[in-house]
Amino acid sequence: MAHTQKDIAREVGVSVMTVSRALGNRPGVSAEKRSEILQAARRLRYSISGPQATTSAIGVLVDNLESEYISEIIYGIYDILMAASHALQLYAPVDMIANPEKNVLETCQHSMVGLVIASAVSFNNEGVLSSLLQHNFPLVLVDQVPKDLQIPYVTVSNYQGAFDATHYLIQLGHRLIGFIKGPPIFEDSFTRFNGYRDALIQAGIPLDERLIVNGDYTLASGRRAGQEFLAMDNPPTAIFASNDNMALGLLETWRAAGKCIPDELSIIGFDDIRSAAFSTPALTTVRTPLREMGHTAARILLRMVHNKSGAHNAELKTSLVMRQSCVPLRGID
Repeated sequence: MAHTQKDIAREVGVSVMTVSRALGNRPGVSAEKRSEILQAARRLRYSISGPQATTSAIGVLVDNLESEYISEIIYGIYDILMAASHALQLYAPVDMIANPEKNVLETCQHSMVGLVIASAVSFNNEGVLSSLLQHNFPLVLVDQVPKDLQIPYVTVSNYQGAFDATHYLIQLGHRLIGFIKGPPIFEDSFTRFNGYRDALIQAGIPLDERLIVNGDYTLASGRRAGQEFLAMDNPPTAIFASNDNMALGLLETWRAAGKCIPDELSIIGFDDIRSAAFSTPALTTVRTPLREMGHTAARILLRMVHNKSGAHNAELKTSLVMRQSCVPLRGID
């Protein structure tokens, strides 16, 4: 049986992206981990010069090599590409973005037949994107909606998911509902904030700017937000964090301060990464179908690569996952 990079990742206990970078001799992997991956590849009789050398490779550009969010999307892309006999080549911004536009185009044209971009932060370069479009290079964005360029994309119902999360807290009796924003470079940061705001407005609850704290989608920013909320004279009774990492950082900070979650603070996140189900208490969150996003992006790109017709944009539905981090406001039945 032919083994894949996914098998190596399982063997070593790392992400597929880390395996790809190690086998491709690209930066971002320690010498010790690279050696461990190469040894596993040899044990599994994986041909390093095989799939990666083909001209049918699909590139996937991402920001964070260790992100649970990104890894699920990558696995989804991988599922479809392997079934279609296309290799997957993982790239980080350092591999392409630091190069001039001409070099980025040459890298894409010589190394792959299409590109999935799940990297809003570092690939927010309209010149590069326009150059790829002008040369009819197959391109799909994941969880981004391009403003001025006609690029196929896959996203989720960010507004509705945020509205549903906030509405759920309101149904539990909460009125002082805090919000942790995502970074302004992401379109979904604004969309999720709008869902939060509109749910409050619909319920007749005034928007309290004091309860809105900035974050950057990292665990550390959730911890910082937690400290800000703790320092408030009249802190919220519930907080909606616009991703799970920030929700988990918030939860950690309040528990470290001796607060009982959810009795003293209800917390809800967004994405439903794997860690959300294993926190204490388990995190209530908005589930985004991460693997399905990868599946959909790969299918759209393959239709483009093979010149087949079909819809090039998709918005997948979110759903509320109720666990133990939210309870009714004390005194509310």
